Amino acid sequence: MTAPLPDHETVTYQVPRNELIRIIFRRMLVSRRRIRNTALFLVAAALFYFSYPQLRVLSYAIIGVVLLLPFALRRGIARAIDQNPQFTDLKTITFGPEGVVLVGPNYKSEMDWNMFKGFSEDASYFYLHLSDTGFDSVLPKSAFTPPQQELFRKLASRRKA
Repeated sequence: MTAPLPDHETVTYQVPRNELIRIIFRRMLVSRRRIRNTALFLVAAALFYFSYPQLRVLSYAIIGVVLLLPFALRRGIARAIDQNPQFTDLKTITFGPEGVVLVGPNYKSEMDWNMFKGFSEDASYFYLHLSDTGFDSVLPKSAFTPPQQELFRKLASRRKA
């Protein structure tokens, strides 16, 4: 690969399968949409239980579904990651004012900063949101030097809505 432009930085990283599953599962499980939908299911279960005694079995079924959904979610995430090796491949990301270029073993993707719906971070990772589902691009901060972290944070945060 060619050297990055002067105002561009390049970082190479890889996120292990189990770590990626854990991160995405946690983020999807506590997403606003999932919490709202779970609350609606539980309200419906309570209504069936208290308002229609003859339909109490339906409220039990709804509660059963709510309890099983996290297991199904984790299994679905694991299957998606297992079926798409690019999630766990060694990647090189070059970023600058225009956007990011992501290069893997058999693919290259160029994205303008405006393609991302949002940006967030925690103590260990940066997250570039491509959709509202919680299935985000996960970049480990440990792959970045402190100046690269600051530049990445600055560029990702100022994206246009």
